[in-house]
Amino acid sequence: MVQKKKGAFRERLGNVLRSGIVRNTIIFGFLLLSVFCMFLLDRGNYVRARYMPGLSSNFVSNLLDVLHIGRYNIGIEAWVLFFIILFVVSLFLIANMFSVDYVYEKVEAKKHKFNTENGARRFYTAMYYLTVFVIAALLVFIFVMAGGLERFRPEAEVGPVFIDLVYTLLLCLLFIAIGIVFMTFMAIVLRMAFGFIYLLATGFAKAVRIEEEGTIIDGTGAGNGGGINGGSFTAKIDNSDELDRDLFPALTMIDLANAKEEVVEGEEGAETVEAVEGEAVEGVEAVEGEGAEAVEETAVATVAQADEEEEITLEEFALRFQSYACNHHKVYYELPLLRSFIAGMASSRLIILEGLSGTGKSLLPRMFSRFTGSDVYFSPVQATWRDKTDVLGFYSEFTKTFKITDFLRDLYSSSYSEKTALMVLDEMNLSRIEYYFADFLSILEYPKEEWKIKVFEPELEQRLPVHLEGGYVKIPANTWFIGTANTDDSTFTITDKVYDRAITLDFRERISPISSNYISDPLEHMTSEKLQALFDAAKENPNYCLTGFDTDKFFRICDFIKDAFDIRFGNRIMVQITNFVPVYVALGGTKEAALDFMLASKVLRKLEGMFEDYVKDELIALTKLLNSTYGKGTMVETERIIAKILKRLV
Repeated sequence: MVQKKKGAFRERLGNVLRSGIVRNTIIFGFLLLSVFCMFLLDRGNYVRARYMPGLSSNFVSNLLDVLHIGRYNIGIEAWVLFFIILFVVSLFLIANMFSVDYVYEKVEAKKHKFNTENGARRFYTAMYYLTVFVIAALLVFIFVMAGGLERFRPEAEVGPVFIDLVYTLLLCLLFIAIGIVFMTFMAIVLRMAFGFIYLLATGFAKAVRIEEEGTIIDGTGAGNGGGINGGSFTAKIDNSDELDRDLFPALTMIDLANAKEEVVEGEEGAETVEAVEGEAVEGVEAVEGEGAEAVEETAVATVAQADEEEEITLEEFALRFQSYACNHHKVYYELPLLRSFIAGMASSRLIILEGLSGTGKSLLPRMFSRFTGSDVYFSPVQATWRDKTDVLGFYSEFTKTFKITDFLRDLYSSSYSEKTALMVLDEMNLSRIEYYFADFLSILEYPKEEWKIKVFEPELEQRLPVHLEGGYVKIPANTWFIGTANTDDSTFTITDKVYDRAITLDFRERISPISSNYISDPLEHMTSEKLQALFDAAKENPNYCLTGFDTDKFFRICDFIKDAFDIRFGNRIMVQITNFVPVYVALGGTKEAALDFMLASKVLRKLEGMFEDYVKDELIALTKLLNSTYGKGTMVETERIIAKILKRLV
């Protein structure tokens, strides 16, 4: 028997009520209901008598009489007080819609002045609502003064009016609750009725089809209850109930497609190979002269290409990638940018391509996929994204199925592929990255075997797709996440939490056309495993890794930045640097250029929000230290950022 997990409905209800839009809508509705109740109580109101005559005699009005809730000739004093309360509450509701963005921006700009980020958040939240309160009080004072105090009678009684208003509101809410329960009950009844009719209409045909097909897909192609990967998945459809409990039909279709491929490979693979070999021999024997030579040349070329991809170095990889994009697609990227992109893949699973629109950010992952034969999937980010359900999908109570997104489907399908998979989040800073991508940012910090994200809370005995064990989707080891981010007023600022976990490439301007005479043929069989092997080989080469001397020089710069600007970084960034540098050097770069890139993108980026007087002098001192340590003109990117900040401070 299928049992529902306890608290599932309560959890979904909590998710709905946590939405600020839902809460504000409910409160605004409650305020409108209170206005209706005030008109219901005011017997002598002209507006009610003229435009709402039905309020004088109806079911609710009669019920108020039974409960001995009286009517009033409500004076101007009670109405003014009532609308003042409505105005203040409405003002706070409107302010609440913008409080998160305001507090967030203030905290990001001023958090260095506080001991903790939470302290800064509490301070600016309190200041925000205190400002709203002062504005509300000032507007109420102006309103009362403009109306004239002499019009209000101090002896007027407003207490009984508001007490009966509360009773009336509770009564109306009770009837609304009863109405919701009744409509829910009717919806359940109608759904059961339509479901029964549907079963009558389709049940017989489905039973006949299942009986005729007797579909069993397993590793051997025979027997009952066989499975894929040692029985982890059984695609036997022997009753309609089992099929109806499949909440992820799109993901199940991916499993079935790959299961059929495994069956073909397992049962017919050997026979197919023998047949092909036999036909090839017969074909070569039958074809004479140039035909036989052409067949042999094709075979030799295929083998040569595979061997070439096995033996290619990272430096050749970068040069060939640049030449391929340049000569085949007229897309131009400088080698330092390509080295940073590829080395970034060796040090982080999240790459952010940031800069002006039209500078080739989205083209870079597309060019990489075409060059290496990788898979690339684009998912445009929406401004309304708030949590992981916008990325991965959600369970629909209406259809009783899981509404998967293209992102989840593509992520799931990549687990069956040996190719590198690039999941591109286009314009990812249209919404706050740390909101909708929070689970990914955290999970990618764990070991690879723990890269799992909760998608759905399954019922007991719930049939799930193969790679959705326990309701968790696994992030395959062949997958990288690429985000494009525009730098304009329509987007959110990317926070340090995201920058610290990602490798960020700046696209500041359009790159002028360049030429390359290097080999430009694509590496169409560069699997994720081969690419990772190249990364690992570079990290193990002592000639490419940072030495103790290199580390001491770099720490000298970092210590100065820490003392001068109170900017620090932890082990996460140091691990990224340790992985980034050897791969960058293997790609044909230098250790100094790699450290320059990481220092500029990881450390000096944090200086963007500082405007204090001491910053200018310390930046000049930092420039002198860089020149004395590495030589003038060596740390090009770092010097560029320092010059940019100094120009702003002048």
